[in-house]
Amino acid sequence: MLPSTPLEVRDAVWRYLIERVRGEGGDWQIYALVAQRIALKGIAVHLAPKYVSREEIRQANVEVTACFLVTCGRMQIRTPHVGARLVDQTKYHAENAYWTGRNERTSTTRKKPRSTACSETCRCGNGIRAGTPTSY
Repeated sequence: MLPSTPLEVRDAVWRYLIERVRGEGGDWQIYALVAQRIALKGIAVHLAPKYVSREEIRQANVEVTACFLVTCGRMQIRTPHVGARLVDQTKYHAENAYWTGRNERTSTTRKKPRSTACSETCRCGNGIRAGTPTSY
């Protein structure tokens, strides 16, 4: 969407997309991913440190995608700034999941960020189940 698009319109579009993702999944998940592709790519680039292997870059993209879809399923969509909050929550959970997984994959001792996990399918670490309402 264009930056000049009014907030009410952006929120309505994101509510519609998220409702379709929750209700129908499948193709709607792809549509939502494509709608946020620039922001999600930025998160993945931020996650993967410079000069890492292609596998690490691929893993960062996997974590971002998984956390995005889980966040679509559990975030509050009745409050304003739906798209921005979706990206913020995805980034937060993807960072936790990526660094947890990276520490498991390597002997790196980087401190894991604080965690409020997406669900048991997300590797953030604290076991909140998908669909649990949050105050985001």
